[in-house]
Amino acid sequence: GRPNLKPTAYSYTVLITAWSRVAWADEAPQRVSDLLEEMMQDKDIQMSGRPFTAALLVYSRSKIEGKAVQALNTLKQMKEIASQGQPLVLPNIQTYHAALDCCA
Repeated sequence: GRPNLKPTAYSYTVLITAWSRVAWADEAPQRVSDLLEEMMQDKDIQMSGRPFTAALLVYSRSKIEGKAVQALNTLKQMKEIASQGQPLVLPNIQTYHAALDCCA
């Protein structure tokens, strides 16, 4: 492989979106949470709200308990990241729609 090739926010979004297609799988929500955590640890990534919105879609389609709490925590996390100099992470209408789906 290429040692200097690193993932981007887009590549994380693609992976998380792929998990949304099998969100019913028991491991999907945890895998998605792990991917978000990995992305947030990489200080070189210019983040956007898309991976978080995709994660909310996974949570809403999954069988996990506490989806509404997970959605609220994700929204809080996005706002915190945006306040630290990553304004593209702020939730948008699609993000809030996905969060509401977690509450249904």
